[in-house]
Amino acid sequence: MSEHHRRTLPTAPRRGRLKPSLAGTAALALIASGITLAATPAQAAYTLADATNPDFGSNVTIFDDSMPAPSIQSTLRAAASSMAGDANHWSTERRAFFFKPGTYGTAATPIQSEVGYYTTVAGLGASPDSVTINGSLSVEQELHDTQDQGICSAIGDRYDSDLCKSPGSLNNFWRGMSNLAINPIPNQDFYDTGNAAQSATNSVRWAVSQAAPLRRVHIKGQLSLIGQYYGFASGGFMASSKVDGEVYAAGQQQWYTRDSVIGSWNGSVWNMVFSGVTGAPADSYPDSAQNADTKDQSKYANYGDTPVSRDAPFLTWDSADGYQVFVPDARTNASGVQWTETSAGKGTSISLSDFVVFQPSNFTASAANSALAAGKHILFTPGQYSVTEPLKVTNADTVVLGIGLATLRPTNGNAVIAVGDVSNVSLSGLMIEPTEKKSDVLIQVGPRGAKTSDPKTPTTLSDIYIRIGGAQYGSVDTAIEINSPHTQIDNIWSWRADHGFDSGVKSGYRWNDNEAGTGLLVNANNVTALGLFVEHYQKNQTIWNGENGRTIFYQNELPYEPETQDQWTDRGREGYAAYKVDPSVKSHELFGAGVYSYFRWSDTVWAHTGVSVPKREGVSVKRVVTRWLNGCASTDAGAADPNCTAEGKGGGIRHIVNDQGGQADSAGAAGDEEKTKWMRQYDSTAGDVSAPNLTVQVATGGTIATQLKAKVSDTAGGSEASRIHVDYKVGNSLWLAASAVDAATGVATITPPNGTNVEVKVRAVDEAGNVSALATWTGNVDNEGDPGKITDPDLGGGTGGNNGGNNGGNNGGNNGGNNGGNNGGNNGGNNGGTDLPSDSGTDPSNPNQGTNPSGTLTIGTKLSATVRITPTKPNGKRGWYKKAVTVAARGTILSSAPGFLQIKVGSAAWRTYTGPVKVKTNGKAVKVQARVVSGSKTSPIDSVTAKIDTKKPAKIKAKALKKRSKGARLLKLTAKDATSKVVKIQYKVNGKGKWKTYKSSKKIRITANLKKVKVRAYDKAGNRSKAKVKKIKASWR
Repeated sequence: MSEHHRRTLPTAPRRGRLKPSLAGTAALALIASGITLAATPAQAAYTLADATNPDFGSNVTIFDDSMPAPSIQSTLRAAASSMAGDANHWSTERRAFFFKPGTYGTAATPIQSEVGYYTTVAGLGASPDSVTINGSLSVEQELHDTQDQGICSAIGDRYDSDLCKSPGSLNNFWRGMSNLAINPIPNQDFYDTGNAAQSATNSVRWAVSQAAPLRRVHIKGQLSLIGQYYGFASGGFMASSKVDGEVYAAGQQQWYTRDSVIGSWNGSVWNMVFSGVTGAPADSYPDSAQNADTKDQSKYANYGDTPVSRDAPFLTWDSADGYQVFVPDARTNASGVQWTETSAGKGTSISLSDFVVFQPSNFTASAANSALAAGKHILFTPGQYSVTEPLKVTNADTVVLGIGLATLRPTNGNAVIAVGDVSNVSLSGLMIEPTEKKSDVLIQVGPRGAKTSDPKTPTTLSDIYIRIGGAQYGSVDTAIEINSPHTQIDNIWSWRADHGFDSGVKSGYRWNDNEAGTGLLVNANNVTALGLFVEHYQKNQTIWNGENGRTIFYQNELPYEPETQDQWTDRGREGYAAYKVDPSVKSHELFGAGVYSYFRWSDTVWAHTGVSVPKREGVSVKRVVTRWLNGCASTDAGAADPNCTAEGKGGGIRHIVNDQGGQADSAGAAGDEEKTKWMRQYDSTAGDVSAPNLTVQVATGGTIATQLKAKVSDTAGGSEASRIHVDYKVGNSLWLAASAVDAATGVATITPPNGTNVEVKVRAVDEAGNVSALATWTGNVDNEGDPGKITDPDLGGGTGGNNGGNNGGNNGGNNGGNNGGNNGGNNGGNNGGTDLPSDSGTDPSNPNQGTNPSGTLTIGTKLSATVRITPTKPNGKRGWYKKAVTVAARGTILSSAPGFLQIKVGSAAWRTYTGPVKVKTNGKAVKVQARVVSGSKTSPIDSVTAKIDTKKPAKIKAKALKKRSKGARLLKLTAKDATSKVVKIQYKVNGKGKWKTYKSSKKIRITANLKKVKVRAYDKAGNRSKAKVKKIKASWR
């Protein structure tokens, strides 16, 4: 039984109403569906949809039951074929298929098709049972294509060989199926009569990994979550669904099922999690500390009823009202589905005439913001969208919905979506990808300090997929930031790519590719995450600062790319946590979590712990697993990666939660008991329970401070001082990291922001999660450049208020309409402004140096400067370029005083910035700095370093060594590069065949058949030498 929140609800769906515009109310009275609203001075024009005949564009296909089943199948199969396999892993195509209410296919002519990448299939009825498909819509595993080599052609090989099964379903991302029923008649080409588990005639196969949800589906038979020949899958998410028969999940590494009804469940690998599921297996979860042999134990984590949940909005159609979007109500203590055979359940229907339907061809961010400011909703059709400024949601009850994996990319290092201090906002069905121009944040839900919330109508993020890298290079500090209380998260995959369009699964990326710190930051209270996937970020991947937070199901892989432990160390501790709850939090719950390691470039990299939480009774962590997936081997990594060994041990994870739980690695017999560690429940009363000691002093003495010194020790608990973390906060700021604690002195350094009577609170936290008593210091701080200044994330183009103000704001403000850009005033809106104070852009002391170019300076709320290198991605390793680079700068000043932007190149003096600077000095690291000056005030300095090597490696030599291997002498190859050094030497035996990478540890055996070698070398900048032919002398044999 489901217990809904207590308020009067009609039995039929509610109808959404038009909201009054914040600007142009009279004009709205004249609007009819399909009529364009003219732009006011602060708005761009947009067009409302025609609910009876909307233009969804060519990437949307809508079927009705009058169409012949073979024709529908042909259309679906053609799309699936064009969007299948590794070749389409990074496709730019996006597609959505919809079925109007009715019955499709018969037993004699079933509809059978796969669902490929970047494709969604959905019914348009109020209930899933409104659309019935006789047949199967499936996702099948990918098979290793080696049949032309005479292997993997036999069915037995496909079952037994890891090579033949690879990659299985591990790459089956980015697709979805929802709101329909299937009477299974599967395509027997994907089933084997000789295998009982694979011979079902009433099964739907959905062999997927992340970002491929099943929502509101009714499978009138069995559901298989694994591929035809088994192999691994890394799913997955199913919600609000019915499966009349068995769910077979034998090869799924993890899966989360929410608010559903199933006949039974068969299979578990590491982390099967259920909440609100009728028919789910009983809670049965191992604990390695109690019994190391977990092989035959069940791995089911059953939470019971879901405390609070809310389904994603979805598109519907009926002949009376045309197209609508249904927004389900939130539920409390839910179990089973909320829909019936004829009803969607409780919620609100909004006519599509209240939506602006965008296609890539008619989208502009300014038009979207005009619509949002007027209280309209947004629907993105399948495609890729360039977002030049944040899409600002400033009205409650707003829906932003994507179909067909609509993909949004910021173009200016801006945020993509910024939600104001409002409630009941729905963001759903969107893929967000940053570009190389780094964004501070991609999605911000509520400004910092947001207060507005209603647990009955929570803001909800459903099926939101962040992708950093993969299809393109990208960078971000924090992918998603949640500041609005009671926000609901329902199936998010926040992914920093481990492979991409130019780096396959086996080779992957390097550490400096696609820099991204944190996948999810939660600052608000009472936030719930149901189905949270966060992977490969380079710092603490999920950070939870708010009280009363809850996560049911968490999946994480640590970053693959650290090459040394120093590269991935958190202030003295090995690595960063996959999931970190701030030490100040008193109440939190994490249930059903898996953290996995694969350090592909080093055998000596470790994570101290998978989960980091304060050691308090009110913080609950249950059903957690850590797993060593793989390591690095020299045969894969090559000679340029000396940290790898032939054994490929690959470090691991030392603890599960804080300092508790065993080590997951490949040591010993490397059996499952070594590689996998399980914890049924974290015990906050066990182990080290002593808090560290802390004292704080002014570094320089006197009345004006420049730094604070925090001295720590932990004599009772036994933690090394260098592994204790010191954090501080000023006023209402978030807790910030002090420097690492010096091992010799036990002291960490804090640089507070400038000001008078600055109050700084300081704490110390040990590895066990014990937190010291707070220390407080109050005094005056004055540092040149104010290096300790604390700023909130820049959403792009300024930092105006959420609801306006004297100089702008999101919706205009007092002066926004006359003075502003698209939706904000010059001096306050997030778009920034261009009306600068007079005399800005020129140094009054040195006017002969020139003037800042137009557009270089904008108005903001603080002085700031940024400087960037083009191209943003170095040609080679460790920041080296092989050609001259261009460095550009920009800055913000206050509206109250003129200012100008300065630049400093290398050791030259500061001068007025007059345009992009070309840096071409070969062989030296040139530091370029930028700052803004306004009167006696100066912004913090931003800097970049350009390292340029334009010369190719030279002096290629071949030398025979006296040492022999298997009777033959060894040939040593060398090359020199005076600037960035040689990183790789390649050779061809007798000048023929493919280039091979020379391994200095093995050399080359001088066999009788070796007559010559063709040699070339690469340096760190990516320069390649000319190929040299070295003949083998007779005396060398």
